[in-house]
Amino acid sequence: MGLWVVVGVTSPQAPAVLPDLVPEFVQAWMLLQDAQLDANERNMVLTAVQSDMRLQRVAQELRTQFPESETRRRDASRKYHGMWGEAQDDYDDEEIAEEVTMDPPDLDEEGQALWAEATQEVETAWVAYQGSKRTLKMAREKQKEVRLNRKYFRGSSSGSAAGGAHRDDSQITCLRCGALGHRAAVCPAEKPKAKSNPTAQAPFVCYCDEASLIAESQELPSTAEAIAQGNCIIDCGATKSLGSVYALEQVMRLSSVPISAGGRAGHLRVHALDRGQGPILLSIEALRNLKAVVDFSEDLMVLRGLNAKKVIRLGRSSSGHQLLPLTKDLFEKAEDAHVEVPSLSTFLSNAPKEE
Repeated sequence: MGLWVVVGVTSPQAPAVLPDLVPEFVQAWMLLQDAQLDANERNMVLTAVQSDMRLQRVAQELRTQFPESETRRRDASRKYHGMWGEAQDDYDDEEIAEEVTMDPPDLDEEGQALWAEATQEVETAWVAYQGSKRTLKMAREKQKEVRLNRKYFRGSSSGSAAGGAHRDDSQITCLRCGALGHRAAVCPAEKPKAKSNPTAQAPFVCYCDEASLIAESQELPSTAEAIAQGNCIIDCGATKSLGSVYALEQVMRLSSVPISAGGRAGHLRVHALDRGQGPILLSIEALRNLKAVVDFSEDLMVLRGLNAKKVIRLGRSSSGHQLLPLTKDLFEKAEDAHVEVPSLSTFLSNAPKEE
């Protein structure tokens, strides 16, 4: 009698697929964030996938737009990274203290004494920590307050020339090398070595306490506009006539003839400053050589060294400076006086004889 043995053949069962704890679109987003891309590059990838936030789709798009060679080059150029942040101490220390509090174990008398001594040391250290932390927090608040108080705002400079039209420099004489055809700012000549003296700048400020000048100042030109018009400022406190290269170039741009008075040509020596855009200052030396008599209340001036019967009416800027145009004849708009304007020394009892 035969014995039949039935052997059951079972096919291998596929392993059970575990559910993902993190959704696939979240995994794709995390992959995109870990790719070390900037905002524009991430936007390019998001535009390419077209809202198809599958993990394989995002990975394929990253490999397409950023191949391995480019990624290796980018990683080599990003050797050093730094992150800076400020932690906010908003947690409650009392809750933490309650969590770490432990009950004393079953100890003998000596152990209880040691436990009490150790507990007292811990409490003392905790009180000291709280005090130092409070002091540190107050110091941070004080430092933040100081930083806020030191903030200031810088106004935009108004001295730049209006418009972006091309300027013709063919008739401009360089104030650095003396050549014709270019400005000092683009001079090809070698710049002189700067001295170690510290540089300093002083603003032109005029204080006034007359209320009537408030309405007049709205129609008067500013200092920048006066510079653009080729005017100089009567400055009786300047020992030498000086002006910025920018102001001298404005005079040269508006007038190609030398300075003149009453049809007679003359020259004015001005020390040029290659920094800033300050105006041209007519110094006390030049005024003394011209034997100038200035009436500051009426903005009138007589150059007795040239013509004692010509009264020049000076302009006035919004800041109160007296202006004298250098691009025109000094006596072009001058008025004739009835008699020659004498020197003030003639009114003295022991007046010296005038040469």
